[in-house]
Amino acid sequence: VVFVSLKPWEERKSSDVSVQSEIGKTMMSGRHLQEGTLLALNPPALPGLGAVGGFSLMLEDRAGGTLNNLDAVSQQFIAAAQKRPEIGRISSNFKASTPGYEYDIDRDKAKVLGVSISDIFSTLQVFLGGNEVNDFTLFGRNYKVAVQADGMFRGDVNALQYLHVKNANGDMVPLNTLITPKKVYAPTVISRFNGVKAARINGSQAPGYSSGQAMKALEEVAAQTLPQGYTYEWSGQSREEQKSSSKAPILFGLAFLFAFLCLAALYESWSVPFAVLLAIPAGIFGAFF
Repeated sequence: VVFVSLKPWEERKSSDVSVQSEIGKTMMSGRHLQEGTLLALNPPALPGLGAVGGFSLMLEDRAGGTLNNLDAVSQQFIAAAQKRPEIGRISSNFKASTPGYEYDIDRDKAKVLGVSISDIFSTLQVFLGGNEVNDFTLFGRNYKVAVQADGMFRGDVNALQYLHVKNANGDMVPLNTLITPKKVYAPTVISRFNGVKAARINGSQAPGYSSGQAMKALEEVAAQTLPQGYTYEWSGQSREEQKSSSKAPILFGLAFLFAFLCLAALYESWSVPFAVLLAIPAGIFGAFF
């Protein structure tokens, strides 16, 4: 993750150096990369509500399907959303095609050599994943002590020959004699939202459209494309916007009532405030006309 600070507004007067223009140029410059996916995102207008601006939603798998199915459904949803004119940019950080390794343990051989399966798992956990073993306090601050193999021994699958596990006789057995690595494709991060597997989808509305119109378009796309067992929920700033949109009539009604009561107290009359309040829309219409 790289955070880029732009120059002040007075130094960015042309549209080619606007935020959206810089995001577009960054996305275009990263399309040729084969080693990864480059995403440029605008920070949210309200700090603390999500990590990006625009809209954000969580595509949920409530059917308990595979991660590949969730990836396929999310890509289908994104492809359908890109055809809508209200959507300017849309993407997902969920990818089920990240290359990795799966370790296949030869349980029969481990039993013959007297090696416990739990010892194999714990050895892999400590050296490759890391394990917190202790805490200590120094200069008034608490620090965590974690055991883990050095980076060069965690980035190479052949480094298993340097990891050993003790068998029942006290002999050290190299792990590469018990484990066979297999190349697989899987997601790097599995997200959950409300207790179910979910894929985060972010984006922004197209120029000339509001965020509400973009959210409405995505709701229509979801109703048309999502199969049974899949649903969505808004998250971050979009969730707050969706929740507050239904409260606008209540807020305007309370404001009207408060203004009416203030005018009634000012003129000491229940009828005069109606004349004052009803004159405001006519005055606004006249100014626009």
